[in-house]
Amino acid sequence: MSIKSGFKEKSKCCGCGACVNICPQRCVTLREDSNHHINAYYDFAACIDCNRCLEVCPIENPNLHYNSQSYWYLSSHSKETLDKSSSGGAFTEILLSCLEANDCVYGAAYDSNFHVKHVACNIDDFSSLRKSKFVQSEIVDIFNQIKDLLTKTNNKVVFTGTPCQVSAMNNYLKMGGGGVNTSNLITIDLICHGVPSYWMLRRYLDYVKKCYRRNIIGLKFRHKVSDGTIENSRNVEIVFDDGEVLIENSNENPYLIAYYNGIMYRDSCYECPFKQSKRCGDITIGDFWHIEQWLPNVNKNIGKSVVFANTEKGKKIIKKIKMWKCCEIFSVEETYALSTNRSLRGVEHFDISKRDIFFDAVSSRDFGRAVKKVFPKYFFPLKQVIYVVRHILK
Repeated sequence: MSIKSGFKEKSKCCGCGACVNICPQRCVTLREDSNHHINAYYDFAACIDCNRCLEVCPIENPNLHYNSQSYWYLSSHSKETLDKSSSGGAFTEILLSCLEANDCVYGAAYDSNFHVKHVACNIDDFSSLRKSKFVQSEIVDIFNQIKDLLTKTNNKVVFTGTPCQVSAMNNYLKMGGGGVNTSNLITIDLICHGVPSYWMLRRYLDYVKKCYRRNIIGLKFRHKVSDGTIENSRNVEIVFDDGEVLIENSNENPYLIAYYNGIMYRDSCYECPFKQSKRCGDITIGDFWHIEQWLPNVNKNIGKSVVFANTEKGKKIIKKIKMWKCCEIFSVEETYALSTNRSLRGVEHFDISKRDIFFDAVSSRDFGRAVKKVFPKYFFPLKQVIYVVRHILK
């Protein structure tokens, strides 16, 4: 199929940028669409119809692993690791088990404006890559960086991202320069529901800033809060420049309400080919939700990760983690592993009948009012009113 005759609809593009990097004519660019998601746009006048953009595209060619997988429960023994992780610390324990001083890991991190981009870190300082970001990360600039590291050094490289990003990287490295030796590459794909745009996150942060009349200097999704009996990690923590901290859970925070109801993802997320049990990374990591239903003796008050070892490379890493005894880890049945997340059992069906109304409302109103318009059953506590009054009275 020719890119000219079979041009992908905007709804199929995942915004990874692999096509931008592989195009020999440089006729593909990434730009925002009307909903502020990043999509590929083609200059057909310059296109030579080589179809490399179609071949590298992770939506057209997911390249999933169909060999036998193994499934694992993992929870780090380190309280510090658990506190700094979204779930059971699987990402940290994997890195510590397989990377050395000169090796490199690429993952999503905030910049000073909370724009999320993939950056390179070493084993001594990867804390910025921990925690879910709940927004799409830009990776367009790192394809060639990883290619150069793999071709010019003997260092190991870990790349972690959403499944479409991992598949895009795998496809690009197979195609770029006649193929790259990826024996030193380790890929980790995340169990993903979908990704909002940076514009959406920015609108939310502007709303918070307006409500609390303070600048935001810290943002952390999946902040863990414990009531002594069970731990809840579906919270957002916001730090203001005066030292005050706001913590809200998923039933009272407008951004999390919109996220978990699936109304602000990019178009391609609603038809995602990666929402299934077969995966594209050497390892898959995510939350092990509801494990106590099958294993009642597991401690509810700690972070819990589900880990898939999808390749021989991934299985060797799991074996090394078990030998180090740095965490509680044991194999689980496939049924248990797949029950942990809806995204492992097929495309999730969200009610997006009011999605256009929501996007219009976010554009014309503040973020909180937009969420309230589409989800009127949720109640937003008047924390901002209490906060502002307290500071006025000081």
